[in-house]
Amino acid sequence: MCSTHIRILCTVRLKVNEKKYVKQHSSMAAETHFYPPPAKKMICEGKRQDKEKEKMKEAEEKERRRRMRQRRRGRRRRIRGRGG
Repeated sequence: MCSTHIRILCTVRLKVNEKKYVKQHSSMAAETHFYPPPAKKMICEGKRQDKEKEKMKEAEEKERRRRMRQRRRGRRRRIRGRGG
């Protein structure tokens, strides 16, 4: 199995810069902008991971709001039950 791409260890700073560049431009532009060039697969994988993280944050926020609503409803029921 012969591969023309060589995997290179990157620093976190480089990866963060790549992600910022990809958000502003395209993954193809990022592939040509950085040297040694990251594989397009790696760039797309990073974008996919970012989307998954965003979905997880949204789900956690939605769950937090749901719990807050339940607590408020529970308090209202307890308060109404005592007075009447």
